[in-house]
Amino acid sequence: MLLKNLRPLPLFCALITMMINGGNKRLALAFVSNGYRLPISRFATQPPTQTVRQSSSGFRHFASVTGSVYKDEENSAPSVVLFTKEGCTLCDKVKDVLASVRDQQPHSLDQVDITDKDNREWFQKYKYDIPVLHLNGKYWVKHRLAADQVETAFEAIQSGSFESPPGEPKAAEVEREKR
Repeated sequence: MLLKNLRPLPLFCALITMMINGGNKRLALAFVSNGYRLPISRFATQPPTQTVRQSSSGFRHFASVTGSVYKDEENSAPSVVLFTKEGCTLCDKVKDVLASVRDQQPHSLDQVDITDKDNREWFQKYKYDIPVLHLNGKYWVKHRLAADQVETAFEAIQSGSFESPPGEPKAAEVEREKR
């Protein structure tokens, strides 16, 4: 199939439809343009069942991005966990902010790929809200991060006054309430 044969407007309209119907677990759309069909996977609402780079059918399943980004040698340094998936550009921006303050605010950064098979619990909570950050095991922030937020949170960690703010994503609970 040639992607160049797809017209932008039908593709855009179908993506909007997919976003509106995002709560539908069995969402499956097909874009039709010039006789070509492009099946849309269920990855928008369900994690992949296996992690491979490229299948023989031509469909691309994302590789895991779980692992350590960097570690700080100090045991007392805050530990940040980024809940993400491959291709998340907002997650890249969050990592850039954290890296930019690393010298002034030492910390460790690990990332958890919510689409990994063994991370279904995190996928159910955060599938619509990545990036999500935890600080020393507690929910911290979602979507965006500024350098001043890092400084404030790390000072609170050092003083022992850090508490999770309200607004932690809970996608599965919201979906259950809609039923």
